[in-house]
Amino acid sequence: MNEPIRCSTCVLPASFPGEAFDAEGRCHNCQEHSPEASREARAAGRRELETVYARYRGWGSPNCVLAFSGGKDSAFTLAHLVREAGLKPLAVLIDHGAIAGEALENASRVCAALEVDLLILKPAPSLFRRLVRASLELPELHPPSALRRASAICLSCISLINAQVTAVALEKAAPILAGGYVSGQHPDDRPVLRIPKAAKHRLGELQAQRFGKLLGPEVQAYFTLPEHRYTTYPHPELTLINPLLATPIAEREKLAALAELGWRQPPGTGRNSSNCLLNDLAVILHQRRHGFHPYVFEVAAQVRNGELSRSEALAKLSLDHLDPADFHALARQFGLDPSVLDV
Repeated sequence: MNEPIRCSTCVLPASFPGEAFDAEGRCHNCQEHSPEASREARAAGRRELETVYARYRGWGSPNCVLAFSGGKDSAFTLAHLVREAGLKPLAVLIDHGAIAGEALENASRVCAALEVDLLILKPAPSLFRRLVRASLELPELHPPSALRRASAICLSCISLINAQVTAVALEKAAPILAGGYVSGQHPDDRPVLRIPKAAKHRLGELQAQRFGKLLGPEVQAYFTLPEHRYTTYPHPELTLINPLLATPIAEREKLAALAELGWRQPPGTGRNSSNCLLNDLAVILHQRRHGFHPYVFEVAAQVRNGELSRSEALAKLSLDHLDPADFHALARQFGLDPSVLDV
C-alpha cells in the first residue's frame, strides 16, 4: 500500500476530510496547536476533576460507573479512579462477542487487583451481528463528522456501550459516569462534561430512534432508557469524566503500570486496540471506503500531546502487516459476506 502524504509534524494525511497543509507541510491542527495553551487547559481540567472527586468521594458505593473494556485505556483509568481519585467505581463491561478472551481475563485480573466490582453484560449475539452488518450497509447510520474519528463498526459498538452503561449509572444512582477516552477520541476534549439529565434523556432518545428507524424495534430496545430511570435519578445532571484527557500518559508508561496489575496485551486485537478482535477488519474496511485510517485523527492528536512519538504513530497506522484474506472467517462469524474484503 502506498504511503500517503502526511503532515510534517503529526501524521494526519492529505486525504483526511477538509485537510490542507501549509507551505511547511503542516496540517491546520498543528498550525493552531499551542503547547502552552494545551498545558494550561489540561491543568484546568485536572483542577475540575479534583472538584468532582472531592464532591462525590463521600457518596455511597458505587459513586462512579466506568465504561470498561478490559483494554489498556479503561484499565489505566480504573486504576486512577481507585488510587488517585479515591472513588468507589463499578466497572461495567459489555461482552458483545468480539472481546478477546485475554481482554476478558485482563478485566478480571485488574478488577481483582484493585478490589473493584465487575459487572459483565452480554447482549444476544444476533444484536451485535446486526449492528456490524448495518454499520457497513447503512452509510446514514453515523454522521460524516463521527466517521472522521472512528470506523462505523466502532461507532455502533460505542453507541451500544454508552447506552447500556448509562442505564447502569442511572439504576445505581451513581453521580459520575467515567470513560477511558484519550486525546482525539472525543469531539469535546474536556475531561469533565456535566449534562442535565433531561438533556441526556433527549439525546439518548434521538439516538435510539435513529437506530430503531434503520434497524427495527428489537435493536432500538437496547438503546432506549425509560423516562422513569431519569426522573428517579437523584442528581440534576450526569457528570461525565475522562481523566486521561487531562493527563496524557505515554503509552509505554501506561503499559508498565498496567503490567503490575496483571494486564497483558491480548493477541489478535491489532495495533490500535487492546481488547477487540474486530478492530483490524474495521480498519481495513474504513480505509477502503473513506481513504484514511480510522485511528489517524486520535493518533495525530497523541503525537501533538507527546503521548506517542511520530515513529510510534506511523507504526500504529501501518497496514502492511494485514492481509484481508486472513479476516474471511471473522467476517462470516459476524454475519458479513467475506467479499466485502476483496479488492
